Amino acid sequence: MPKRSPAYMAAQNRRILEAAIACIAEKGVERTSIDDIRRQAGLSGGTIYLHFANKEELILAAIREFSYVSPRPHQTLAEFRSFLETIPIKTELTPEQMISASLRLSAEGFPPSSLNDELVTQLQKSLAMFAATFEALERNGELTLPFPPDRMAKLVYAVEYGTGWLNLILGLPVEQTMKEVYETLDFLLGARGE
Repeated sequence: MPKRSPAYMAAQNRRILEAAIACIAEKGVERTSIDDIRRQAGLSGGTIYLHFANKEELILAAIREFSYVSPRPHQTLAEFRSFLETIPIKTELTPEQMISASLRLSAEGFPPSSLNDELVTQLQKSLAMFAATFEALERNGELTLPFPPDRMAKLVYAVEYGTGWLNLILGLPVEQTMKEVYETLDFLLGARGE
């Protein structure tokens, strides 16, 4: 077998992860098979197993890849808003697929399992990053928070997540979802000391 460049292997890995999320969005975790993911990615089964030992490893990697985690807290409100706005476009997946996959992963990851453990880990990382961002924004005077940073992190996350779920279930367009999320965040985060 010819050697593949690291860039080629990384692109292939990303393609598999996106295919997994697309399949989960459509079928859920339990009903998604490696063969479904292989077909969605347009790859051979052997290629999937070259990257991942099994379905569980692949699903956990997909959760890590598409979680709301930034490597550092954001130092300005504009930087934080930009981060939120670019989350849906860091992938070829549609926002509807991302919301649907998130809903299905959360529903199926509720009982104790490795899926639940990974969802909790990624949620804790996201909330910690949000809280550190709010702390920095309050410290630099951009925000006057009505609640402590960790509580604001939960509130903002709940608004984004909850609005996405509700609008998906109601069959509302993703554009409306994003508009509602940003209007609500502007209201919540608009409490400046001006």
